[in-house]
Amino acid sequence: MHIAYQYNYNGLDDQKLVELILDGNEEALLYLIFDRYSPLLKKLCVRYYADLYFLEQLQTELLILLKTKDFHALRGFGWRSSFGTWLGVVAGNLFIKKMPELIGISKFTVSIGEDGDNNEVNPSEPESPHENDIHMVLLIEAIHLLEDKDMRYILLREFDGYKPKEIAKQLENYRRREGRLKSKKVNGESIDILPTAEYMHMLKGRAKDEIRVIIKELKKEFKW
Repeated sequence: MHIAYQYNYNGLDDQKLVELILDGNEEALLYLIFDRYSPLLKKLCVRYYADLYFLEQLQTELLILLKTKDFHALRGFGWRSSFGTWLGVVAGNLFIKKMPELIGISKFTVSIGEDGDNNEVNPSEPESPHENDIHMVLLIEAIHLLEDKDMRYILLREFDGYKPKEIAKQLENYRRREGRLKSKKVNGESIDILPTAEYMHMLKGRAKDEIRVIIKELKKEFKW
């Protein structure tokens, strides 16, 4: 999003910008979100959504959040950390919270049963909102703690509702962009080794096993 600002905010530090915002200058808030901290928000968007498709919508949601109740969140920031660190935490939590609404979390089918059981929600016994929030936070954090980037990629694409064949093609393109697509020699000719739907299922199965282990450790760490 390109915004033509009435003033030049480049030379102002974060604290001065926040002071302007609290004095009623909403344009300064636009500058913080859509310009100064756009790189940070892009990084978080890619982390949680795998691409930038929802970036502007998420930035707008962040803008609304920070404006709520006369900039209540900004007024409560005590400058005990850098503004960028604080904004990153606020934005990260918001991005996770908005994920079910934006990408249809019900489409995600990865089980995270603690002992290999299928712990998917029974529609006749819905979890409380609090339990759902904890479940989702643990799942998202576990995915991003996976060491294998392809595992992370296919799970996040499945979040977006794609089928295995579609994800296989997307993974092929992802590997090509990063120069990681492998090949083999057949009759002296180099042939690309392309991901298949069957490979998606295999990799997803491995990822599920790793996620169960990671979630156990997260629950111990946070005493959930």
